Amino acid sequence: MCKVEIDPEKYLGLDFDPWSFSRPERLGISLAVFKDMNVPVILGIDIGNMLDFILDIEFCYKDVPYHSFCHGLDVLVKTHFMLNSMRMANYLTSYDITALLICALCHDAGHVSFFNI
Repeated sequence: MCKVEIDPEKYLGLDFDPWSFSRPERLGISLAVFKDMNVPVILGIDIGNMLDFILDIEFCYKDVPYHSFCHGLDVLVKTHFMLNSMRMANYLTSYDITALLICALCHDAGHVSFFNI
């Protein structure tokens, strides 16, 4: 059984810095955000499959200075913050929230780190 907890004081603020965490911590934070928003339940998958998805996305990101998995995680955490702290989740369906969080993590997967032109 995989137990995932989020410490909001440490992980979920606007000053979150994914580059300051180890790879296992980054994966755990990603999983915790999805779990906190019930994404595995909404998708009908278990935590192991959710982690496999996160690992697959991490693999798709290139090892580049900015458009890396850390950037995707940063956007995921900031999106989670906005959904909760700014109460944006009150205006969205669970499917909207799920799609938004997945897109937040995946949005630059495969980016080669050139400018977006």
